[in-house]
Amino acid sequence: MVRRGKDRPRPEEKVKSPCIGQCFKIDFDNSICLGCFRSIDEIGDWWSMNDESRKEVLGRCKERAKESRRKTK
Repeated sequence: MVRRGKDRPRPEEKVKSPCIGQCFKIDFDNSICLGCFRSIDEIGDWWSMNDESRKEVLGRCKERAKESRRKTK
């Protein structure tokens, strides 16, 4: 099986992955990557999602990132 690089979108991909290569920073209590703020399931499902689903995930990621910043202030 050939793995795709984190920043190499598939030709049909319009909504790019938010991966920043920081998956070693996982909030295991909430199963959230602290690099891109996707859940473990969202990361695993990303390549099978359509663009609409990806946009929904990105919206949740933005909310999680905001919440994370509030907690660290």
